[in-house]
Amino acid sequence: MRGLVPILSKEEWKPEFVNKALEKVDELVLLSVIDRSDLSGKFGFAATEIMQANKIMEGIETELKKLKVKVESVVEWGATALKIDHIARLKKCDFIFLQKQRTKYFTDLVKELEKIKDRKMQVEII
Repeated sequence: MRGLVPILSKEEWKPEFVNKALEKVDELVLLSVIDRSDLSGKFGFAATEIMQANKIMEGIETELKKLKVKVESVVEWGATALKIDHIARLKKCDFIFLQKQRTKYFTDLVKELEKIKDRKMQVEII
């Protein structure tokens, strides 16, 4: 089975989160979405966000490869919820794993994903 992990914060790098996801899947797709609407339209913010997301994805990927887990990293530009849904469908993911957060942005994202995601996919909040 395959799961998608969108990098929404630095919390996805925590071993507890990754290990919980690996209880249900044996392959992970790491996704960083660069959403210009969240970046105030300034290139400096976008470059910083890309660098941070790449660092997190590289760290997770390195650890997973040590465990012999199949992992793939993807960076996309666009609306976060739509990109999560599109990549999950494209990569034939069974689960979308989200690191629980206590923000309005996160709550809105979960609601939007539940409306648009493929019905076969499960959204798991860890």
